[in-house]
This record gives sequence, C-alpha cells and structure tokens, in this order.
Amino acid sequence: MMKILVILVLCVFYLNLNVEAALKRYTSHPMRKPGGCYHEKFGHLTATATVPLTEKCGELKCYELGWIQEKSCSVAISKGPECVDIPEDLKKPYPKCCPVKCDKH
Repeated sequence: MMKILVILVLCVFYLNLNVEAALKRYTSHPMRKPGGCYHEKFGHLTATATVPLTEKCGELKCYELGWIQEKSCSVAISKGPECVDIPEDLKKPYPKCCPVKCDKH
C-alpha cells in the first residue's frame, strides 16, 4: 500500500511540473550589518528587502539572519500543454519577466 501511495504522489508531482523558480542561497557576508545583508553588487540590504536583478530575470531577498536568496527563472523537466514560450522581458518584474508563461486553470 505504501509503495502505491509513493508512486501516486510522484506521478502527481511529475504531472504538475511547469515553470519553477531556480533558488540560490548566499550565506552571510562578513561586511553585513546586524539584522541585514550585504551583496557585492548591491551593497547593504535591510532585512526583508527585495532587489530586482538587472542582468537576468530574477530577484534577491535579504533575510534577517544575513543570508540572501536569489530567485530566477528556470524551466522544469516538463512543461505542460498550457505553457508557451515568450520572450524574456527584463523591463517587467520577476516572475513576469520569465520566458515561459503557464495558464493555470
């Protein structure tokens, strides 16, 4: 019974793969101020600050403990039939700038 449940969960997960965010985590920088973050390009960031990336579609978010999370576009293994390729538009905020759009019903 457990094997069937695991297979069922994996099938549902696989069928729901569309466009997901690529996540990257940066550890605390030695130059950071307490309660904030430091990034080589953007300098000091306050906790909970979100900064748009300029060279690609994505954003950085600062967490109070000093680490930074980078979110960017990433196409998962399988795109559903409701997904279409569109040009990346860096003028739009993340995730609207991503080169794939999926309509969820």
